Amino acid sequence: MNYHLYIAACDEHGGILHYRLGENGIPVFCDSIPLPRPMYLCLNGSQMHVLLRAPWNGNQNSALCTLDIILDGSLQGSSDYRSTEGIVACHLSAVEDMVYTANYLSGSLTRLSLTSSDIQTVTHTGHSVHPTRQTEAHTHYIAPIPNTEYLAAVDLGEDRIYVYDQKLHLISYVTMPEGCGPRHLAWSEDGRYAYCSCELSSEIAVLTYEDGSFTCHERYSTLPLGIRAEDCANTASAIRCLGDIVAVSNRGHDSVVFYRRTEDGGLQVIGFVPVGGQSPRDFDLVGEFLICTNEQSNTVTVFRLHIGEDGFSAVMCAEICDVPSPLCVMACSVC
Repeated sequence: MNYHLYIAACDEHGGILHYRLGENGIPVFCDSIPLPRPMYLCLNGSQMHVLLRAPWNGNQNSALCTLDIILDGSLQGSSDYRSTEGIVACHLSAVEDMVYTANYLSGSLTRLSLTSSDIQTVTHTGHSVHPTRQTEAHTHYIAPIPNTEYLAAVDLGEDRIYVYDQKLHLISYVTMPEGCGPRHLAWSEDGRYAYCSCELSSEIAVLTYEDGSFTCHERYSTLPLGIRAEDCANTASAIRCLGDIVAVSNRGHDSVVFYRRTEDGGLQVIGFVPVGGQSPRDFDLVGEFLICTNEQSNTVTVFRLHIGEDGFSAVMCAEICDVPSPLCVMACSVC
């Protein structure tokens, strides 16, 4: 199987880099499209939505940019930027003709129509216990809840996970353990369990979802036994589910930890992959490959995984160097 890789290089002179990944695990550069400081990517049919950190001089607001994906996987640019009405937009998702963004520094969520100029914003105003990271709200994620008409929004600054309807009317929220700093969610295939990467506590939390509300259950360290987050200045970052596998990246320990889901939604550690770079902000799992963006070393590393009854292993296939501040990677199969 061959895949397209899209990497967001968050630099003033960066952009989206497009590679093709073959069965040998070695990315082959195809093309790129220049964009100022892209933060996060979202695929939506034949389009890609991109968040730009602050593309306008004298204006701190982030922007949404929409690109077309043509048949060979290349991207065709658009000069039309739409403000997210928030500062440092860091996550987005698409639901039909709507795009939702989480604006980290503003502590807000935005709903933008793709077919009109309509825009709606909800701002959080709370805080939590961390003396520097949680003095105010910091929204970090918003995405649809599988098999529902609702969305989940994660607020690192408030230690809360919210449920909204598609018009951003509040349905419910759950307060997470103090100081954990929830960041992103990943879902089991049946939508019964959500897994939350807790950035500040270097943990993964297991949640159940039912009838518009979350319940928080067990928490598991994302670090090896005996290692504390303060020992390596670690923060948990990206999280992904693939079948019965859940994985989280560690910035500081510079690894990706892999768990196997149990029948009751719990987790068992099966192994750690040193990412070969510094500060793995994002990663993707596609086929038998792990693709990791290492923000502080300006590299992207590719590993071939083996996860089976006979053991766990990861072998590095390739390293892409000199990618300025790679923040996000998305992979999809070649049609």
